[in-house]
Amino acid sequence: MTAEKDGYDRKEIERDAEQQFYSVAEAVEYLNIHYPKVAPKSEETIRRAIRTKQLKAVMNQGREGHQILEQDLRAFGESKYGKKLKKAGIAAADALRQAISPVFTVPQIAAEITPGKFYELLKLHMNQELDAAHYKLKLYEEKAKWEEKRKTLLCQKRLLENELERCDSEIQAFNSEIGRL
Repeated sequence: MTAEKDGYDRKEIERDAEQQFYSVAEAVEYLNIHYPKVAPKSEETIRRAIRTKQLKAVMNQGREGHQILEQDLRAFGESKYGKKLKKAGIAAADALRQAISPVFTVPQIAAEITPGKFYELLKLHMNQELDAAHYKLKLYEEKAKWEEKRKTLLCQKRLLENELERCDSEIQAFNSEIGRL
């Protein structure tokens, strides 16, 4: 299958080489971070959107499957799930705060950031299963993924810090009232 059949032409891919591409699984994760409570939980939903041309993607050879350009994923998410959030009367930031508040714990986050992929790639390179050019390319790709994850975690951190300040403010108000009685 060629890139043109799936929605991207070669010039677009070359022009957007610096942009982030997402796999189908990563697209589900991306949408659930940006459109919590309304985004799909199933990879099949994303594949169906690609098949029906609602979402542009390129099919890579091998096991990588479809790759989706970040700007197309963002536009798809806004058109499909942004409206659902607005219809429900929930601001995206509020929905994100509600979605992550009870879910994220320190052990979960620590398990997610174990740098296993780096060692996996290094091992492949040392065993000469990846030549130098492919190794370097994979390093850049994985680094970009980790940088994106870092951005997401920083956003979540800011939301949690705001929620913590709100809790402290409420506790202080209760303490003041209790002290007044």
